[in-house]
Amino acid sequence: MDQSRLKVTIFGKDYALKADTSHEYINETARYLDSKMNDIADKHGDQSDTRLAVLAGLNITDELFRLKKQVPANLEEKINNLAEILQAALDE
Repeated sequence: MDQSRLKVTIFGKDYALKADTSHEYINETARYLDSKMNDIADKHGDQSDTRLAVLAGLNITDELFRLKKQVPANLEEKINNLAEILQAALDE
């Protein structure tokens, strides 16, 4: 996909981005980050934008790491094995 430009707003500031994915996906990720930063700002009062961004980044990283621990490391291999078993059963 060719890169295209779009504008997103995060925590009240506009950012011009180049995207090689759908604009809807980029907008969704920007809204998620904006939401995280606003949640932290609501809970922790008057912090700098930089500090809020770092705290939001840490929270999102924590979410990512927790999700990665839930997914088996060999999930793709297991899916491929199941696909082979199913295909063999269909071929019989």
